[in-house]
Amino acid sequence: MNLREINFTAKKYFNPVINNQKAYLLLVLVGVLLFPVISNLLSDRPLFTASESYYHLAQAETWELSNLHYWPLTQAVKILPEEGLIFIPILLAIGSFFLFYDLVQKTKISPKHTFWGVLFLILSPAFIQAFTNLNSQAFFLFLLLAVFWLLNQNKPIIRYLAIIPLILASFIEVYSSILLVLVMMLYFRLKSEKNNLAVICLVTPIFIFVLDLFWRPIMHGPFKVQAWLPDLISDLGYISGLSFFILILSLMGLVLSWKKLWPQKRLRWIYPFGLITLVGYFYNTTYIFFLTVSATFFATLGFISLFENKWKIKELKKITYWLLILGIVFSTITFWERSNDYGPTLSDKNALSWIKDNTLSQSIIFSSPENGEYVAYFAQRKPFYSFSEKNPAKYALSQEILSSIYIQDLFPILEDQGINIIYINKNLRDRLPQDRGFLFLLKNERFKLVYSNEEAQVWSFK
Repeated sequence: MNLREINFTAKKYFNPVINNQKAYLLLVLVGVLLFPVISNLLSDRPLFTASESYYHLAQAETWELSNLHYWPLTQAVKILPEEGLIFIPILLAIGSFFLFYDLVQKTKISPKHTFWGVLFLILSPAFIQAFTNLNSQAFFLFLLLAVFWLLNQNKPIIRYLAIIPLILASFIEVYSSILLVLVMMLYFRLKSEKNNLAVICLVTPIFIFVLDLFWRPIMHGPFKVQAWLPDLISDLGYISGLSFFILILSLMGLVLSWKKLWPQKRLRWIYPFGLITLVGYFYNTTYIFFLTVSATFFATLGFISLFENKWKIKELKKITYWLLILGIVFSTITFWERSNDYGPTLSDKNALSWIKDNTLSQSIIFSSPENGEYVAYFAQRKPFYSFSEKNPAKYALSQEILSSIYIQDLFPILEDQGINIIYINKNLRDRLPQDRGFLFLLKNERFKLVYSNEEAQVWSFK
């Protein structure tokens, strides 16, 4: 089949897809989200792969007045089995999908812009990772769409109900409050609305933002060692991030859309939003999802502008078109293949559950910082250090323990910090040398192997 025949076939089948895009994209959405879940089920692994999920679950289990916003999750944990919790983010994704399409019907956004924008976002590893885990950014997106959906209802009483998801979205953390204020300003600027409801919707998140500064984190996490470039581009091997092709298209869209959008004063707010998501990412790479949303917006503009322009060599245009589509799909497939390499394994869960059942509740568990959230949730014990603590001194001590060569350096730290349980899993063991250093020091008589399976070990220290 030559390129002309391929192009004819594409148009023949693609036009019906555009015209019925809601149904087709919903199938794609459900498919890309269920695939990693089914893969984890078949490999007998815990269904959540991100440390952030276990951070939120641990917070929900220790619910108190200071984390009042975890009350819904606390109730869900009590009602649903552990396997059932995975459907919370998937249902949020489906709910966000329908809210978005209901909003699109009331705007002048073209069907092709909607289709490509939604498709690119759904296929992005950052989106799949966010909506197959308990992710604060995914929850924020759902609440934001709920706000807009309520604001666009005809009845004034229903419109005022938008204040409820607005308040919930404001309470997530400081960064979300900043984004919310900016998005609401952009929305009312575009709508040219100046009424009491508009004032309330702008003042409320600003007021809560001031409160957040005193008792909310700027951002949740990070939950891992941060690396800006690998975390940005999923094709470099990390589980989340942007497709390389989406990144290129977004830069192209940023340049091509400048002449169209910047002269329109009401649309200039789009660029500060993109800038804030970029700054947020460099502050905490866990927030790749917000950057993905803004990058997808510009990538869609770049993709459509690219192929609406006249090409001197039409065959090159067709090749470029299919190269971009296949490249984006390839990023999604490789993400699926890597997803099983991240997150806790069944061995991790079993070992940490053993700690929960066989150690004192006041025990302090030492492991790598990446395992801190797993320790807090599965073992229900205090980890010596986890990334969510944001404690540089304890992080430095954690690295000093792992890099210890002599017992006279290691033992005083363990004694001073009250560490009496050591948890070693496969990821940590693979990173450390076996014939020297920390793992070698475990052969000392003060350490005792109290639990072991094929991938994880638990040691006591006396």
